[in-house]
Amino acid sequence: MPPDQQLKAMEQQRALMQKAGTPMPPGMAMHMALLHQRLGQYEQARQYLELEAERYPSLRGFVTWLQKQNKEGKADEKS
Repeated sequence: MPPDQQLKAMEQQRALMQKAGTPMPPGMAMHMALLHQRLGQYEQARQYLELEAERYPSLRGFVTWLQKQNKEGKADEKS
């Protein structure tokens, strides 16, 4: 399934979970960040990574590493 379709399905699931008062499971926000990144939506990707790190503090180091990789990748693309 293409990233935009995956993202749409996940956004619908997130809305249902939010309405029910159910938190997103570990990894869901990170997966959504990856999909946004693949679509070139870097700000939305950053927001979902931050959401994942806020909800699951044990992932902060990994999220920081991913954000660093993203910045370095964008810098490489400009070269």
